[in-house]
Amino acid sequence: MISVKRLIEILLPDESDGKIWMWHRCLKCPIANGSPSATRRVVMSDAAWGLSFGKFLELSFSNHAAASKVANCGHSLHRDCLQFYRY
Repeated sequence: MISVKRLIEILLPDESDGKIWMWHRCLKCPIANGSPSATRRVVMSDAAWGLSFGKFLELSFSNHAAASKVANCGHSLHRDCLQFYRY
């Protein structure tokens, strides 16, 4: 399931430069400080930025290589993690 929400309008460091930032939180890993730990934020590549949103989602979620991606913690990136994108 894909859900798009507008979150609180608080700028995090380096977010005022007009780039898309990505990170994820694993829902199976132990909770620390009231929420699952998050990976560090990374800037979306220029190649991914150039795709339409629909093509980006298709490549991210529907092909076999993407479906078997594993997060740094060892859990499934698509089944066990929430993925975040911020512009």
